[in-house]
Amino acid sequence: MEVRAGAQLSDLWSVLYQGSAAYGTQVFTLYGEPAQLITHSSSFLGEVTLADMVQIALGPSLGFGSIHGRTHVGGGRAPQFYGGMGVGFSHRVAVTWGGTGTGTRQGFSLALNLDALWLVEHGNPGFGSLRLAFGWESF
Repeated sequence: MEVRAGAQLSDLWSVLYQGSAAYGTQVFTLYGEPAQLITHSSSFLGEVTLADMVQIALGPSLGFGSIHGRTHVGGGRAPQFYGGMGVGFSHRVAVTWGGTGTGTRQGFSLALNLDALWLVEHGNPGFGSLRLAFGWESF
């Protein structure tokens, strides 16, 4: 899920807030067991719009990430959790079909979003989510 809101500074440049949440299950294993990944990030992005249809954005983010799974302890399995607040960056590349020219444009958009988050409290390398998004945009 993703929410974006911002301001178009010129025909080429804009600034925006992007809030993203992602949930994945059994996308990887934690100590040989299926695990779940949950991430949320709040990003402030600078974005450039090229040829009225290609958007490229990058900026810093704050967020939360967690991995829930099980680990083998003694003769059984015990819950395992890694998580916490983190800092990172967000990147977005999108193609939008629709309005052209100056002023407000609208159209159907297809985007690839990458969020990377490094935990402040742990020595873990961090979390990441790569999402394909589609929807209607005014920009």
